[in-house]
This record gives sequence, structure tokens and C-alpha cells, in this order.
Amino acid sequence: AAVIAPAISYDRANSLYGILSEPAATNLLLYSRDFSTGWQDSGTLTANYAVAPDGTQSAARIVDSGAGGTGYVIARRAVTLAASTTYTISAYIKQDQLTYAYIGTDSFTDGPITARFWVNLASGTIGTVQTGWSNVSIVGLSDDWYRVSGQITTGSDTAGRIGIFGAEADNTVLVNLDGTSSILIWGAQAETGTVATSYVPTYAATATRAKDLVNILTSAFPYSASVSSWISDSAAADNQDTEQYVWATMPNANARVGLSGLGAGVVAFLMNGAVGGVSENIGSISGFQRIKVGVAYQTDDAAAVMDGGTVGADATITPAATDTSLYLGNHASSTRALNGYIYSITYLPRRMTNAELIARTS
Repeated sequence: AAVIAPAISYDRANSLYGILSEPAATNLLLYSRDFSTGWQDSGTLTANYAVAPDGTQSAARIVDSGAGGTGYVIARRAVTLAASTTYTISAYIKQDQLTYAYIGTDSFTDGPITARFWVNLASGTIGTVQTGWSNVSIVGLSDDWYRVSGQITTGSDTAGRIGIFGAEADNTVLVNLDGTSSILIWGAQAETGTVATSYVPTYAATATRAKDLVNILTSAFPYSASVSSWISDSAAADNQDTEQYVWATMPNANARVGLSGLGAGVVAFLMNGAVGGVSENIGSISGFQRIKVGVAYQTDDAAAVMDGGTVGADATITPAATDTSLYLGNHASSTRALNGYIYSITYLPRRMTNAELIARTS
């Protein structure tokens, strides 16, 4: 059933982090936390061995066979993807007897073919990244778990395999088969796009999470269509194909702060439905970045600033008078998810001075 509440997130210390806003996503890996069903395991797999990142006793342990010599510690699954499409592959991994792991693809005849990237599960750092992978990330969670992710783009061959491997060191694929080579794994995911979104559990079929839509009627707070000031504190990665909204007034996104609205990496304040309109490039980001943006507007007087920087101004506007809703981190009728966090947003029904905008965003 749908959850009618904002997706509130917490940090590793269990302190309030912010509202998470994500697009819809489908996990294409079946039995994504039951690695005993449909996965090829090289070694001995123990299901429900440890406490997983979600607090349940559902994480698996995979250890080498102890047969002597060298070989693999692996959980690998066959998958069919779409041609010429970008995917993000992710999994939760924790060190056990091994402190390195890698995620790899194989059996594709083009695109990623056989490609791998390594991570250090003791230090939480990225190791060797082979050609075929990009946008690799390792994010620390509580209890020494890490969410590890990377991006691939398929070619014409859509059938291949995705695997999670244990390793003894960076850029090595084999381990000693002596019973002392093991890692913990949970929550594998393959999804379209360039960002690892929240984990979607799967069983015998793929599963889809709906996009986050957080909104409030403008009648529920002292909103003024003719004069407004906004201060937003948010974080996101500018790596999507479409504009990402921090906030937008609706029904037509008449006023909004967005990423990529004026080009890759650009943070902008834009206003539609206004005489002259507003299109102000007020800064840029690279990678995942936290920013504070302040905007203020009234007739023939608009200003915007990011992180206390240079104010962008527009002196020929007439604000639209049709706004009925405020959307946070998304858009009502299209894919505009921030794919990040909103920590706070402040609204005042007056025109803040430029000095106020600078001070509040510094």
C-alpha cells in the first residue's frame, strides 16, 4: 500500500537528516536479498546470517569452499537488460574475513562485457575502476555496512550476469580457498538511471517504488502570489538528464529552483507564467553537494543567490497569480525528482533584501 507521508531520513547517528525525494525506480534483480534463490554462488552461502542494514536478520554470508588452491567468493545472477541503456548497480556489503570486495559484469558481448570495480570495506574507499564502470560510489552506513554502487551502459547484447565478489586486495579477483575468505551481502539492485535510489526488495518478480511527491496547498500557509521570499537548504547530485526541482510552485512550476535547468551542473532560479520571465544562473555544483539558495521576487524586482555568492537579478517580471500548491523535491506531472535531500525550506510573504538573501544562504 502507498505510504502517505514524507520519506524522512536519518543519518548514521540516527539524527534527523531531511526529506528524501526520489524518482520512481524498478529493481530488476529478482530475489535481491535471498541469494540462495536464482543466484550462482561460488562458495558456501549462509542465509539470514547477520543483521542487515534494515535491522532484520536477513543478511547473507558467503565464504570460500575451503577446497584448497584459489578461486572465487561470489554471488552472481543472470539478468536481461535493455539495449543502449544506462543502469546503476548497487549492493550492501560488509567486511567479514575479507576487507575488499568488487562488483562485476560478465557474459555481455558488448557494452560492459567483463568489467569490475573494487572497494575497501575497512576504509570505505574506492579502488580500481575498470573501463565499463563510472559514477562509482561507496556510502557508509551504521554497523560497518556500505552501500556500493556503479553505473554501466549496455550495448546491443542485453543478456549477461551481475556479481558481487569478495577479494583479498584491490584489483585481484581470486581468493585463497582455505575457509577464511568471506563477506556479508544484502540488498542487490539494478535500476535504470545514473543514481542508486533507495533499495526496493524483490522476490519472484521485479518491484517498483513510486516517485516521492511532497506538496502542500498554498492556502495552508501565508502565501502571497505577488511578493515572496524563499530560502532552501538541500543536497543532491547533478547527474540526471532532466531538471531536478528543489521546490516548485504549481500548477505550472511558475516559480522554482532547479538543478540542470540551464545546463549540466547549473543551479538556477526560473519563473514561468510571468511577463518577461526569470532565468537566472546562480551557481553550479559538481557531484553530490549541499547548497543553500535564496530567492525573492515582486513586480519588476527578482533576485536569487546560492551559498552567499553573487546575486542574480531581473527587473522585468510580473509574478503569476495562479499558484495553488508548493511541491518539494519534485513536480506534480513530470519526472523532476531532486534525488537528494531537503533539510529545510523557509518562506516569507515579503521581498527580502539582497543582503538578507546573502546572509541567510552563507
